[in-house]
Amino acid sequence: MKTINLYCIRHGEAIHNILYKQWGMKAFFDKNFYDTKLTDKGYNQSIELGKNWKEKNDIDLVIVSPLSRTLQTAMNIFKNTSTKIIAYDFLKEYPQGKHTCNKRKDKKDLINKFPQIDFSQLDSDEDKMWDPDSIESIDSLLQRINKMYDFIDMNNYKNIALVGHNSYISMMKYGKFLHQEDGEEELKHCFPYKMELKFD
Repeated sequence: MKTINLYCIRHGEAIHNILYKQWGMKAFFDKNFYDTKLTDKGYNQSIELGKNWKEKNDIDLVIVSPLSRTLQTAMNIFKNTSTKIIAYDFLKEYPQGKHTCNKRKDKKDLINKFPQIDFSQLDSDEDKMWDPDSIESIDSLLQRINKMYDFIDMNNYKNIALVGHNSYISMMKYGKFLHQEDGEEELKHCFPYKMELKFD
């Protein structure tokens, strides 16, 4: 039996989070807002976590969603460290499809913008997971979460940070979505939720 400490961190406040407060759900379908970035507040949230999170220096590996808001967050938290950061498509936010904020940039663009991050494990150069015409099923999300567990199980890291998204992390951690529109309190931005995982 091995035990892994997984610290799940939702990205800092992003542009679509602000737009949702103004427009409601239609903010997620706006074609002017693909792969939304951090707001100034979100940028500062990630910088502050990097300064104040004591366990940061114990992290052996960072795995991150390849969306701009999570990449920015990971870079701000772990800048000035030698911790390896690897991006995986299976960590992208749910749903993959129609929600424009969840469509990632091409791999070559990500490499140019975030040269410190390892993008070699992405499934494709272009984002083939995101579908403009249909919404991803919950079964698909659960399969992606299982891929994440398989990755952790196959490796020998003791302390891992996952920089990701509200829906993905809440389904993984609580078995349900924490959405404002459903009257739930969403995960805090830039807060490390610790999970203790045990594998045979």
